[in-house]
Amino acid sequence: HSNLGGSVQAAFHLVTSGGEGPVKDEVPPLIHRGLLQILRSCHETRVEEVTLPLLLLDVSGASESSLPYSQVQRRSENVLRALKGALTDLADELLPSEPPGLQVLNLVLPGSYAQNNNSNMPSVVETTKLFIQNSFQCV
Repeated sequence: HSNLGGSVQAAFHLVTSGGEGPVKDEVPPLIHRGLLQILRSCHETRVEEVTLPLLLLDVSGASESSLPYSQVQRRSENVLRALKGALTDLADELLPSEPPGLQVLNLVLPGSYAQNNNSNMPSVVETTKLFIQNSFQCV
């Protein structure tokens, strides 16, 4: 449509069956597959930027801000591993001369976890940044 001005906002919903129970540190295989499908759809439709919640939790389930800090840290690391796996799978599917459609990936974390009250442990933001730097050779 000519009134869009060259940019469109789209929403991807990752829907899973209910009753997952308490939040676990691991990212279920269904979420892995859904994440890969979202990233693949971004590439195929030339979506250049996507924003994802870092913890990939059900919005109707447990409140992210009520989780213990150590669990949030482990969950974020596991989500980052799943994200790295999905991006690697997508990159493996690209032709050598084919640029990826997705250019920017924003990760959102509840503000309550931006800093850790325990000075002996790094914040989730700090560990996330280190993981990304070491895993993706960027930032």
